[in-house]
Amino acid sequence: MKSSFYSLLFVSLLAVAAWAGEPARALCMICALRGETEQEEVVATRDYKEKTYSFCSEKCAKEFAEDPDAYVYELPRAAPDLALATLQGGSVSLESLKGEWVVVDFWATWCKPCVTTMPELDAWSKTGDVRVVGIAIDEGKDHEKKVKKFLEKNPVTYPIALDVADKPVWQSYKVKILPTVLLIDPSGQIVARQVGKVDLAALRTMVAAGKKD
Repeated sequence: MKSSFYSLLFVSLLAVAAWAGEPARALCMICALRGETEQEEVVATRDYKEKTYSFCSEKCAKEFAEDPDAYVYELPRAAPDLALATLQGGSVSLESLKGEWVVVDFWATWCKPCVTTMPELDAWSKTGDVRVVGIAIDEGKDHEKKVKKFLEKNPVTYPIALDVADKPVWQSYKVKILPTVLLIDPSGQIVARQVGKVDLAALRTMVAAGKKD
């Protein structure tokens, strides 16, 4: 009886030791924004607002620590002002759109998911339920020519602006990954943010519910 007890205890200790040696796994916040869905070995952690976040590498942890608010994106929050000239020859500002539902789409010509979303955004804009503003963040000396050429082949009816200010709008909106789509309510509050994978149906549901209130 005693030998059986010690045998069971030995096996239990081995199991605990094996479990303790197994590295913890979690979904890295940075990689998740880039489309990763599998849990990875936890290499680093960072604390922010009394919570601990796990990362697959020190590089990801450092990226998070440089601007944690961009990743722990609490909503609702006031939308930073924007005022930009559009490629269509006009101008657009958030101030002028107050009182309406606004979708701000940060995109680039090289971003395939961005390009895929644009026709659906255009169709939604045409309904009049929302005002859509596209902000292209293409860089380089020929960025304007590149965006204009793209729009000639892929026209949209909503305003498109280039983010070329000394302090780019994408920085104040804490854009880290493309596409980034933000839904702003009539009071100027950001109430939804979608990054990487865009689900406009979910945003349409939010707008419809908001208009009923």
